[in-house]
Formats: sequence, structure tokens, C-alpha cells
Amino acid sequence: MKKIKIFLIVIAALSLICVLSACNSDAVKYDFKDGVFGYTIGDDGESVTLSVWLDRTDGNVIIPSTVTKGDKTYKVTTIGNGVFAASYQKLKATDCFGNYSDVSNNQLVSITFAPNSNVTVIEGRAFEKCKNIETVILPESVKEIKGFAFYKCENLKTVSIEKNVTQIGDDCFSGCTSLETVTLKHTDEKNLPEIGDRVFKWYDSSVKSFMGSSDPYKVIGCTIKVENETMLSAFKNTATSSNINLRYWYDYADILSI
Repeated sequence: MKKIKIFLIVIAALSLICVLSACNSDAVKYDFKDGVFGYTIGDDGESVTLSVWLDRTDGNVIIPSTVTKGDKTYKVTTIGNGVFAASYQKLKATDCFGNYSDVSNNQLVSITFAPNSNVTVIEGRAFEKCKNIETVILPESVKEIKGFAFYKCENLKTVSIEKNVTQIGDDCFSGCTSLETVTLKHTDEKNLPEIGDRVFKWYDSSVKSFMGSSDPYKVIGCTIKVENETMLSAFKNTATSSNINLRYWYDYADILSI
């Protein structure tokens, strides 16, 4: 019995060491560096994912359209998972046990996409808790913005989403408590972007919720602007859709405007 207890203690200790090592590791994998970023080459051999922000001395970030390695040029098509989220060097042990969202990135000041951007996907948590950014203007190339991409960017005031975006993930702009205006550039009422849960909402701690009795996620002071009356009607009519990822637009019917 004593040997079993010792064995279990050793296993628990090794598990804890592994978790803490993972939390404090600065070994983000990437294939090559160009400028201030590290990139991972895609399976097609022609595109890359922007995988890590290596040099954070300048918070005014420009996302390039292409990068080079040797004599080969690659299109930058993806902004990777958590690239601009909290700096991994600053993670503490407690962050690995449920408190990760309490860590923020105060280094990123602004985001600009280079002309002729090739970015089609913004992965989950890419800009999570970047507290100093105020404006996000996405390029026409973007098609997917995945879950928690701009979660708790608390000073973000304006967002412009181009017509080619087909999916906006869960909690994408959740917790952006300063958000004033979201501009949707979509013009095809038959192809509205799918939207996840709580995308433009934030948690209201004053609301008591148990077993779905009251929704503690609210939208306050935000306006979602659309292109014209036809699009306004299309977004509001999503309540009847069989696709829940379209129906969620109806949650914002009261703040939709032209």
C-alpha cells in the first residue's frame, strides 16, 4: 500500500512539473523568421501562418501580405492561434489552472493589414485581451474569424467586417466593453455570415443566473451598422432560420441599423 502511495505521489509531481513547464515555455514552433514574426509553412507549400510575434518592441503592428525565405515568397493566409494574446513569458503557474484570461497583452497598440492582404483566417484567441487596441479594420480577404479572437479587448471601439467573412466564432468580441460601432459590409441577403454565441456580448456580474433563468450576457451602447434596408431586414429575419449560427443574429435585432 505504501509503495502505491509513493508511486501516486511521484506521478502527481511529474504531472505538475509538466503542466508548469508547458505554461512557462517560450518554445513556440515556427519554420522561419521574417521581420518581427515567426511563420509556419502550410501544407500547400505556398502559404504561411503567422505563428508568433517575436519582437514586441513596437506595438504598432503591420500584418504583411507576403513574406520570404531565401528566394521563395509565401502568402500570409492565417493569423495563428493566440499570436497576439498574453505574452507567454508573463504567464504564471496560477494562469494554468483556470485564470488565463486574467493575463493581458498591453504591448499591442494598433493592427494594420498591408495592402492586398492574403489573410483568410484569424484563428481563435489571436488578439485575446489586447487591451490597448481601439480600432480593427479587417481586409476583404478575411473569411473566418474564429472563437475568442478579440475576446476582452476592453478598449476596442470600432470594428469593420468585410463582406467576404462567412463565419464569426463564439465570444469573438465578447467582453469588448467599450465597443461602440460594428460595421458589416455584407451585401448579399442570401449569404449572411454565420455567427457564434455571445459574439458581441459581455458578462454582467449583477445578473443572477442559474440553470438558464436569466441571461447574464448583455450588449450595452453598441450599434451594428449594415449596408442598406434590404440587409437590415435580412439580419433581423434570421430568427426563423433553421441554422442556429444564423439565428444568433436575432439577439442583436434591437441594435442593428443602417
